[in-house]
Amino acid sequence: MENKNILYAAVAILAVVFFAIVAGIFLVQKNNISPTKTAIKEKTAESVPADKTETAKVAEIKETANTSDWRIYENKKFEYETKYPTDLTLWIPTEKKFISGDILQKLYLRKDDDSFIDLTVLPENYDVYADDLEKNLPYKDLMVNGQKAVRLDYKSNDFYTSTTTIYGDKYVYEIFYQEKENGNLRKAYDDLVSTFRLGDFVTPNEINYWELVSGNPTDTCSGPTYQGEATVHGWYEWDYVYVEKNWTLVITKEDAKKLPIKEILGGTVYYDEIMKDPTFVLADAPVKLQEQLKQASPENPIELKLHGFKMYCEGAPTVSLNPMK
Repeated sequence: MENKNILYAAVAILAVVFFAIVAGIFLVQKNNISPTKTAIKEKTAESVPADKTETAKVAEIKETANTSDWRIYENKKFEYETKYPTDLTLWIPTEKKFISGDILQKLYLRKDDDSFIDLTVLPENYDVYADDLEKNLPYKDLMVNGQKAVRLDYKSNDFYTSTTTIYGDKYVYEIFYQEKENGNLRKAYDDLVSTFRLGDFVTPNEINYWELVSGNPTDTCSGPTYQGEATVHGWYEWDYVYVEKNWTLVITKEDAKKLPIKEILGGTVYYDEIMKDPTFVLADAPVKLQEQLKQASPENPIELKLHGFKMYCEGAPTVSLNPMK
């Protein structure tokens, strides 16, 4: 009888050990699964110390780079603003094939076909990593100007890529970068992420962005056309536009930088020529404004708010008070 009790005790001990091993394996496998949005947010929150005087385990990203010549884009509907370099072309698609499914808004910032940055706005409950195939890659917890975020860096098929996901109270913001040669666009991407903020931070006069609506910026003969907004100061001069004289709009050199000239001609001799004497055709000035511009001068310019810009391979660029298509 005593031997049987010993045998039962041994079996019980072995059973406990067996279930403990199985439970351990299950937990290890569970922990190796890539985190969902909820898990990432919880993990990020745990990483931030309760006492702000302690050293945070989460990297804090703040704007430190010199972005004074960058453009500012703000979206009040989706409650964010960001800056971006002028040598990237901004395209905000509205067609359903580009913003289908859960995507609420998408910004394309293009350098070329292989080098670009995308900014996507998604619903607050959207799981960014639900379809992520790179499950074993390391995620990094971040704080981007006070907002919880996660970054994933990796290289795939000769492309360097990075995804920074920022979690707001109403929306999820995903900033994606890709290029073939690491370094050319990477710094701009990191700096752009550092400028991303939620809320209303800039005044309307400071917001300056131009959206490409038609044409190809790499081919001026395609008539690349932009819509946006810029407050400039200028005056009329009687000068040659192309082959004959007409009233031309001269804009101060500092204000000319607000127009999307660099997006099209940056780094070229033609860009330098235009910026020496920024002369344009004003397409839709009412008669009263035309008379005011004729009376204006470099010492006493007229303030204008422009919403359209078009460049062609011949003649001066065209600007307008109203959006152009």
